[in-house]
Amino acid sequence: MSQMPPDHIELRTENLLLAVSPAGGGSITRFASTRGRSTVEWLRPALPNAIANRTAGATSSFPMVPFSNRIRNGAFSFDGIQI
Repeated sequence: MSQMPPDHIELRTENLLLAVSPAGGGSITRFASTRGRSTVEWLRPALPNAIANRTAGATSSFPMVPFSNRIRNGAFSFDGIQI
């Protein structure tokens, strides 16, 4: 029986938070910093159902592995969906 990856892994320091989703192919779901009572979202937080719906464009950032450079026609398909 294979174990499913957790939905999110959070890496924290005193002032920084990076949340990634192994289930979402390593997509960043949140990157923020805090100073006192102020929080700065450096990337748009992922939409609530982005990982469950496998919508990479609704995450904060998603890896383009193995396509780290140009992609023909500026888009790709995944699971029948053009992104």
